This record gives sequence, structure tokens and C-alpha cells, in this order.
Amino acid sequence: MPSKETHPSSIGASFASPFAMFAPAMEFMVDTAQRSILFWDVMRQRGNQYREHMAQTAPHVLEYEVELIMDGRKLERAVNYMLARVVPPAGVEIDAAERAHHTVQHRLHFSSSADFGTTTQS
Repeated sequence: MPSKETHPSSIGASFASPFAMFAPAMEFMVDTAQRSILFWDVMRQRGNQYREHMAQTAPHVLEYEVELIMDGRKLERAVNYMLARVVPPAGVEIDAAERAHHTVQHRLHFSSSADFGTTTQS
């Protein structure tokens, strides 16, 4: 014998029959409200992450430690670049006679000089 219980997830099941025709609209409005809340929560988290990232001395996304040599944003004629030196990892010997690698990373907004020869991350 089929059960006469209503599906618990259906919002329209709790309405009397005259309002049953509005059940899909109510479900749509609830779904829209929930998705809007999730969207704005993601936007808030991204904003917080961006502010933390920009608060760094030389913001970048590499695994390397860097020390800021010159910040182009503070020049008389400001530019959107920084000159940073990549600090070699612990245990890496630097040969001063070797030519330093110089990489301009436009997407990361800084230029780095590294003389320990590891491959640049992109």
C-alpha cells in the first residue's frame, strides 16, 4: 500500500492545495537565496585572502623566500614591478663566480635574481 507521507525536502508539501501551484516558485526562491549566500561567502573569503597576500613585503606565489630590493610602486614615477632577490634554501652553496639568473615574471609582478640555478616556477 503506498504511503501518504509527503517528501520532507519538498517545501510545497506543507502548503494547502490552493497554494500548491506556488511550491516550485518557493523552492526556486529558497535555492536562489542559499546560492546567493554561498556566493557572497566565497567573495568574502577571496577578499580576505587577497588582502593577506598584498600585505606581504613582496607578494608572490612561489615557494621561495624573497627579500625586497626595490619597490617600483614607491618610485617617483611609479611602476607595477618590484625587484626582489630570491633567498637560497638552506644548504645551498652559492658560487659567486657563476652568472646570476635574472627572471622577469610579469604575472607575478616582480623581478628576481637567483644564482642557485633552480628552475623558475610558472
